[in-house]
Amino acid sequence: MRILVVLAALAVLLAAPAGRAETDADQLWQRVVAAYDALGTYSDSGEIVTEYGSGTAVEIRERHRFKTALKRPRQFYFEFNEDPDAGADRFVIWCEGAEFNSWWLTTKVHDVYPQGKGIDAFAVASLPTKGTAVLIPGLLFGSAGLQGPLHSLEDLRLDGSERIDGRDHIKLSGIVREKYGTSYVSSEYPATLWIDRDSLLIRRILQDTPLGGGGINRSLTTLDPVAGPEVDDAAFRFSPP
Repeated sequence: MRILVVLAALAVLLAAPAGRAETDADQLWQRVVAAYDALGTYSDSGEIVTEYGSGTAVEIRERHRFKTALKRPRQFYFEFNEDPDAGADRFVIWCEGAEFNSWWLTTKVHDVYPQGKGIDAFAVASLPTKGTAVLIPGLLFGSAGLQGPLHSLEDLRLDGSERIDGRDHIKLSGIVREKYGTSYVSSEYPATLWIDRDSLLIRRILQDTPLGGGGINRSLTTLDPVAGPEVDDAAFRFSPP
């Protein structure tokens, strides 16, 4: 009987780290979401490298750039510039304090979204910006209802740490499950985030090939995020060419 009790206790001890890791991962993500929601000002510059292939080798690799600026409550700027070798497209979303605006080089159309409809600008931008328009902005405007792929991150786990440019980053991994309604999963894929241990801002995002899909379809987003910068009002102005 005593042996059974000892074995049962040992089993609990062996299982405890995994359970704690899962809890710690969920708590870390909650802190990250809260950190972005609490930012009064924010800026970043970044790039997203997309890779595609029908087999096991990468056949197409593209490098796109973007930048973001935010000053609450309603000043915002986002610009995406496509890899010149892929077409050199450009998409801009901006708000000087009232309505949100968007401009797309491909269509040369300037759209204005009345207050309460600003989220529509990001929905339109998602595809031509390789999803970057709803990635970090989805966290910046999460309380306003803007939903990006990071809102669909599930099965979280801590995946070690890595030092990037002299700063410690926690690796958080999980599965992004994009859903329609409450149950139908339209896509699911592994994702890994590199989170600055001190600022809780995201430095890298790996969105891997969808589960069950053939070939290669992945992206690596790298950011240089700044919390609480001084942002001049001129940063939120854009005049469509």
